[in-house]
Amino acid sequence: MSIVSGQECRRLEPLLSIQDLCVWLNISRKTIYVWTSQHHNGFPFFKVGKHLRFRASEVEAWLRKYHGSAGVREFAQPMDSMPPKNVRSESTVAASVQ
Repeated sequence: MSIVSGQECRRLEPLLSIQDLCVWLNISRKTIYVWTSQHHNGFPFFKVGKHLRFRASEVEAWLRKYHGSAGVREFAQPMDSMPPKNVRSESTVAASVQ
């Protein structure tokens, strides 16, 4: 039994690792661990097994809410300027849960 349909899998956003977030926001791993361990203003994350994962859209929305649009520009470089990498998508995670 599939958790999500094939069409839904194609629309799901890739999941970011801690390293991805460090590069994208130009912040340290320590900052991310502090934000997640203290649930800093509801910083959006979830765990896949023992690994922290993030959705770029949720992190960007959080930055806009707590740092304004200037904060997004201050922290984040455009996602399309990040070096390409093999990113696990939510569909891959959903398939591995089965």
